[in-house]
Amino acid sequence: MFKNKKVIGVIVGILTVAFIIFCIVQTNITFALEDEKPMHIGEEIVREKYSITVKDYEIVSNSDMQKRYPASKEILISQNKDNEVEMGDAILVHCVMNFKDKSKGFPYADFNLDSGSFRQGISAELFALINKEFKFSQIELNKDYEITFPFEIYPIRFRLGGFNEIKTMKIRLVCCLNPLIYVQLYKE
Repeated sequence: MFKNKKVIGVIVGILTVAFIIFCIVQTNITFALEDEKPMHIGEEIVREKYSITVKDYEIVSNSDMQKRYPASKEILISQNKDNEVEMGDAILVHCVMNFKDKSKGFPYADFNLDSGSFRQGISAELFALINKEFKFSQIELNKDYEITFPFEIYPIRFRLGGFNEIKTMKIRLVCCLNPLIYVQLYKE
């Protein structure tokens, strides 16, 4: 009787492990990311609701941002508990976008800046400040719009001295995750 319980326990254990492996494999097959699709500056990325072409990008210091956009000072300095934390550089990605559908609003969440060391989304406040003439509610479908994506970069996110390396990092603009499409903002 004791051997039968052991045998049943072993069989149930093997079946459980087999079921778990089957579920993991099935999930990976169902939700597998397609191959990465690296794009370069000047190449058009076509999505269901929009197309985008990155024209160029620039790294702009905090002081230069304040000179270009005087109203940005409040945005560029944020409160962090007892002291002020000043934004470091901003990375501005200049694009041309063409919208095919505007039912879900501007696709902020589709775009991230990634270097492997940091990941940053678009700053909505700076976006509105820099792209004053662009009003998503007033866009015309299938018309090209020049838009700048601003990404705030804070020195406190980098290890000591690491922030200065941003100018030499291999940065990419991630445009969507499935499939993973990104624009290399560096030369190989």
